[in-house]
Amino acid sequence: MLSVSFACKLDLTSVGIDPGYDKKDVDGSDRFAQNRKVTKVTWAFDDGTSVVQEVRPERGIQALEVDKAAKTVTLTINETVDGQPVKNAAGQESAPFNDVTSVSEVRFTGRADAGADPCVK
Repeated sequence: MLSVSFACKLDLTSVGIDPGYDKKDVDGSDRFAQNRKVTKVTWAFDDGTSVVQEVRPERGIQALEVDKAAKTVTLTINETVDGQPVKNAAGQESAPFNDVTSVSEVRFTGRADAGADPCVK
């Protein structure tokens, strides 16, 4: 679970997640493939509402449109898929890291002029 609190209440238009460890090592090892990937999350807002997002186990931000005024957002990972063995450029294989679930990025997008909170200028 990850909770993010903003200095002011924001009028959010989307929330998003990059659902794994989005990295390739210099030796060619694909850490995204090797680690668990997130496939379902719940975004909870401080007004007591929440939305579920189905996530493809693919690299990059996957955004979900929302229309929420919030100061605090909590992300809960509900489901993941296993990592896979990977080979580096030299052909050496490494076992999957199935005890590791990483998220590379969480993104929030909002309207700047929405006036949800007077401290936003």
